[in-house]
Amino acid sequence: MTTKCWPNRADDVEKAFMESLEKLGLEYVDLYLLHWPHHEEKTLPLHKVWPQFEALVKKGLVKSIGVSNMGFQLLADLLLYAEIKPVCNQIELHPLNPQVELVRYLKDQNILPVAYCPIVRPTGGRDAEGQDLVKNELILSLADKYKKSPV
Repeated sequence: MTTKCWPNRADDVEKAFMESLEKLGLEYVDLYLLHWPHHEEKTLPLHKVWPQFEALVKKGLVKSIGVSNMGFQLLADLLLYAEIKPVCNQIELHPLNPQVELVRYLKDQNILPVAYCPIVRPTGGRDAEGQDLVKNELILSLADKYKKSPV
């Protein structure tokens, strides 16, 4: 099971985590993610937030910790002081947004890229420019070639 801590709750990560556990009815989770590195209401420095995530691993409440939506600069910063490296970075990945360089960097750092929105946004399957992924010519030709749906 995976759940996330929103940055506006990162002043007390363990409290936010325990509330999530209670809502889920679990004793631990396999993966806990720091969701979005910044929040409009409140942003704490990553060097103050990440040790709180590491503490959850050390207490045995979480098997692994990761991040969501982090780019090169924040990850490079985090890797300078992290005792426990994030196991993954959940980022938007799909054929119209492959983020090739970021994925390469993550793999070089032994951080798994985890895709969200793999068929684009759920709002009609269109990306920010209005492209419909399931009507994309390349996607359709590959689907036909492999006898699969475009999705």
